[in-house]
Amino acid sequence: MNATTWGSLVALLSLTTLAAGGVVVVGTIALRWLRQRCAPLAVQSALVAAVSVTSCLGGIAAVSAGMMVTGHDVAVVFATLPVSGVIALAYGWRSARRITADLEALVDLDRDPGSADVDAAVASTGRRAPGTREVAAVAHRLEVAAEQVTAARAREQLLEANRRELVAAVSHDLRTPLTSMRVIAEAFSDDLVRGPQMRSAYLTSLLANIARMSDLVDALFELSQLDAGLVTLRSEPVNLDQIVLDLLVRFEPHADAKGVGLQAGLESQNQVTLGDPQRLQRILSNLVDNAIRHTPAGGSVRVTLDPAEAGSIVRVQDACGGIPEADLPRVFDRLWRGDQSRSSAGAGLGLTIAAAFADLHGGRLTASNRPSGCEFSLELPSPGGSLRLAG
Repeated sequence: MNATTWGSLVALLSLTTLAAGGVVVVGTIALRWLRQRCAPLAVQSALVAAVSVTSCLGGIAAVSAGMMVTGHDVAVVFATLPVSGVIALAYGWRSARRITADLEALVDLDRDPGSADVDAAVASTGRRAPGTREVAAVAHRLEVAAEQVTAARAREQLLEANRRELVAAVSHDLRTPLTSMRVIAEAFSDDLVRGPQMRSAYLTSLLANIARMSDLVDALFELSQLDAGLVTLRSEPVNLDQIVLDLLVRFEPHADAKGVGLQAGLESQNQVTLGDPQRLQRILSNLVDNAIRHTPAGGSVRVTLDPAEAGSIVRVQDACGGIPEADLPRVFDRLWRGDQSRSSAGAGLGLTIAAAFADLHGGRLTASNRPSGCEFSLELPSPGGSLRLAG
């Protein structure tokens, strides 16, 4: 290659660099200006495509102008370049629009992931995203986030409904003992309580109402801890035989006062489970107290402890007459109190708390009907079982 040829090549390369470089410089300045003003992605993509095509066409035009001898050849080149440029720009614009359409759908989806149009937006994005892996991945993540937000809102609405219902129920349950306590206090204040027998009866009623309010407050506190996941269980071997025996001794005066017999049946001795002694006592106390309250005078409550294939079963049988089969699945629901005859017997939280504590121990609490009443069965794992620690 001689010096003339090298000189011509350098001249052509210089023309191409100047033409293409000039277009790129102008395009860079224009793109910076658009980005500073947060122009839509479609506009910025169109500018990038136009600069790319124009820089190529500018280089070709510069080279053609330097190489062509006749004006006819130059005219032909300059006539065909716009056609090629328009076709290239149309292709670039269409490709950019597909990508920007996917991104715009993601923007609409992300604007309110909990809106009613989430499913439509996700489905629309998914239909347009097969060729864009990144957009499809973002669409999937937003879909998962939308489902989580929807589920969280549903849980929040359910908790709010439960809170309102709980406040109303607790207000009702507090009103009765508070009214009774106020009447007793007014009677003492007005010196209407005379004689040791009357005084003893009024004080007994006062203490009973205080105990009822205390039990309700304790139940609310335990329920709030369970809802917040703040319950921490101790993990240690627990002798179930001793817990059952202690329970019968503690509830015997209450059962005698109501005329209800309290019986025990221990199949074998030294049955052990892994758990929290205080929480296990709370479960069984709720069951026995519930059984005594709903058993009429002359009836009996029987507590049995039997070995099971994977642990132990404590059964509490009463003589309440049974629960309608349609209501059995609801006995552990919060605030459920069954028929009107049961409505004044408590706030409807004891069985809910007992079932939650049983679940945390890796066990299960179930209810069923028997010929003369109900049977609540607490299944607990052996010491080798698992204990769920909340908190």
